[in-house]
Amino acid sequence: MSLAGDDVRLGRIEIFPIKSLDGVRLQEATINAGGILDNDRVYAIFDDNGLVVNGKRTARIHQLRC
Repeated sequence: MSLAGDDVRLGRIEIFPIKSLDGVRLQEATINAGGILDNDRVYAIFDDNGLVVNGKRTARIHQLRC
């Protein structure tokens, strides 16, 4: 399947600076050399075992707001 340029529409840009927490909507963004939006998932919360805390294993993460 291929898409012509006029068939593609970007609805919004949202990054998540801290993995699993609230996102931030942007009017514009920069894509870095690795193909990732700058400042997206730069930080994470880790548990005592060094594992990333996420909503799949820790439902309480959804109660946090930043």
